[in-house]
Amino acid sequence: MTILRGRVRTGRGDFGKWIGRLQSHYREKTGLSLYPGTLNVELEAPLRERFGLQDGDWVEIEVPEEAK
Repeated sequence: MTILRGRVRTGRGDFGKWIGRLQSHYREKTGLSLYPGTLNVELEAPLRERFGLQDGDWVEIEVPEEAK
């Protein structure tokens, strides 16, 4: 089991407007669906450091032009 430590923080409150615009793009890139609501956690250590990630070890998802 992996344990991540951090503090819950408030967000911008604007994810609702993005979810509809990004749903198909996100699913295409990750195979996962977006769901309303988020939990914003400021981690004590960056994920990159925690898991020893290097550039290229993840999929970067950019906002498609039609969603902007």
